[in-house]
Amino acid sequence: MSDIPVFNNILTKTTNNTGLKNISGKNAKIDALENSFTVTDNIKGNGPWNVLIIDDLYDTGATLEVACSALKGYPKIKPIFVATFTWK
Repeated sequence: MSDIPVFNNILTKTTNNTGLKNISGKNAKIDALENSFTVTDNIKGNGPWNVLIIDDLYDTGATLEVACSALKGYPKIKPIFVATFTWK
């Protein structure tokens, strides 16, 4: 369709033993998610590249906040865009 490069699986969530469903409050969820995302360096070129994060559910925004924080430290990424399917 287009010549726009796509890089998949840049952000990986490690196993989270604590389900967020049973944790109330954004700050408590952020604490539970601390260090739970890994950024993989499989982006070709120097960038900066736009990133689109797609999430299935937006509740408190904790997951997206932690994910964006992990990506912000990656020098090949500048703007980060977010899309969700549902809003609780």
